[in-house]
Amino acid sequence: MGYHESEPTSLGRLLRQTIISTLVILVAVMLCSVVSVLSIDAICHSDIERTLPYYPNATLVSQQHDFLRARAMGHTYDMLTTTDLPEVVRQWYSDQRLKQAQHPSDESGRNLPRGLATVSYRVAKDDVTGQTLIYLVSECAYN
Repeated sequence: MGYHESEPTSLGRLLRQTIISTLVILVAVMLCSVVSVLSIDAICHSDIERTLPYYPNATLVSQQHDFLRARAMGHTYDMLTTTDLPEVVRQWYSDQRLKQAQHPSDESGRNLPRGLATVSYRVAKDDVTGQTLIYLVSECAYN
């Protein structure tokens, strides 16, 4: 068998192939980035809902967030009100935190990872209305 020289590739065809290859790579990188951000956002949301739930029958008064949605990636600041006494609310949140620390598993018994979120709460009495104010702060995958 002899050596057969192939036809030379035209410059225009080579340029088209390079542009198409570059575009395919860029689309793949963008798609991977979007899927990664949306996945992390979903993990953050689940983690925050599990570790810092809303107090039962409380009313959401205000909410601020700085990323795609509240109680997910980024920072979220919630303020809730309830007619329950501050001591009752503090005890409920304390019990929730203790329960999660002792039994970090879901309904099916699978162990849950610690998660990405950092959460905190503060409870105060509103002297004007007599209601209890609940401040919830969450941060996840932001730094």
